[in-house]
Amino acid sequence: MPFLKLQDRDRQLYYTLNAPPTTTSSSDSITNIVLIHGLGSSSSYYAPVIPKLVDAGYSCLALDSHGAALTPLTGEGGSLDTIIDDIGAAVSALNISPSRTVIVGHSMGGIVAPEATLRYKFAGTVLLGPVYPNETLTKVLQDNCVSVRTSPPSLGAVHSYF
Repeated sequence: MPFLKLQDRDRQLYYTLNAPPTTTSSSDSITNIVLIHGLGSSSSYYAPVIPKLVDAGYSCLALDSHGAALTPLTGEGGSLDTIIDDIGAAVSALNISPSRTVIVGHSMGGIVAPEATLRYKFAGTVLLGPVYPNETLTKVLQDNCVSVRTSPPSLGAVHSYF
């Protein structure tokens, strides 16, 4: 399984990178798509569409954000800024050109994507069902994070979905 060791942090970031067979994600002739999932989800949310995007000629980078799915939860961060920093670190480490990259964010990823676009100068942004940040939502998300940290799902519960 592919993991990036983030140079400025003591953690790893799980990712998948899929590109058409005759190109690479660093090619000047390809459009890259960075896929950011929502809270409580993972990069596998995009698994059904990645093959179609690759067949259409796009390179697709899907990340599990900090503490989600295969990216371990460490004591550090978990904030939107941390997720945005991780996106920038992954794009840089994989030699992906931001000017040839569109970032797609679903749900909470829809909050992250525009901020990442501003910070790293991505070519475009697509939002899928973005949530609107407000105090009530912030409390719900914080409570959800605490719940996941203190009571992770059992392996049996996870397997019931597959």
